[in-house]
Amino acid sequence: MKNIIIAIVLTGLMACSTTPNTIVFDGSSAESTQQDVIRLMAQLNSHDKQEFVMALLAIQLAEFDTPLAALNHSDRNGQMDFGMIGQKINGLDFEQVLELAHSKSDKAKPRQPQP
Repeated sequence: MKNIIIAIVLTGLMACSTTPNTIVFDGSSAESTQQDVIRLMAQLNSHDKQEFVMALLAIQLAEFDTPLAALNHSDRNGQMDFGMIGQKINGLDFEQVLELAHSKSDKAKPRQPQP
């Protein structure tokens, strides 16, 4: 009986810990991307929400040479371009989006001059 309870608890914990990874983003349109983002955000804790939003912004900003170019991209200043983001995250899950954003931010960092 004790083993059954432990198995149930562990199964529940594993299900909770993998919930964000179950959503695979459909980037076929801005609307489908936005719907998937909203659905995922409803499942995340506040720390993961913040990390995810920052990842989406990093992916979007990596497409522009300067922050000013990103602001001038559309008349929706300050809003995410789910069409552009969807093209980049189509078929990815939560962890893969974070990895993509990390790789984009590493490429965007200016290199320090060598002495």
